[in-house]
Amino acid sequence: MAPPVGGLFLDQGTLADLAGGSFLIDHDQPLQLQSGWTYDLGKSGFWVGTNVRYDSGLVTGADPASLAADPDNAFAARFIRVHSGGSLDPNRIAPRTIWDFSTGVDLDRFHTPLTIQVDLLNAFDQPGVYNILSVFGGTHVIPPRTLAARIRYRF
Repeated sequence: MAPPVGGLFLDQGTLADLAGGSFLIDHDQPLQLQSGWTYDLGKSGFWVGTNVRYDSGLVTGADPASLAADPDNAFAARFIRVHSGGSLDPNRIAPRTIWDFSTGVDLDRFHTPLTIQVDLLNAFDQPGVYNILSVFGGTHVIPPRTLAARIRYRF
């Protein structure tokens, strides 16, 4: 089967499937907020920052019972909030809030083209999935707490 290109399905079998009826729009989300703050610590070149993201939960056509029976996707069943309102109130992914923290030093102020940065991603180790068995993208899991560091030299 050919992949979707630019939102178009070029495979004849897929076109026939879509012509048979509607399918769930899986990128509908009532509320998503994201904010970031950075604070420079004077003229030292040091800075600290944080980023927070809240997702109220995307629509999903996945059924928790079916997922629980599937060894490849059983982990995702606990992240579905079941609604019984029919097609106007579909199941959704559980809401979540993810916090990231960063610190670093930018040595450009001292005529050195070097930046060092350390990030703590998903700082509170919030488990979750972004979507499950999405029509257009599959399943995306929220990564666990991660410590990342980087050094950048500009020349």
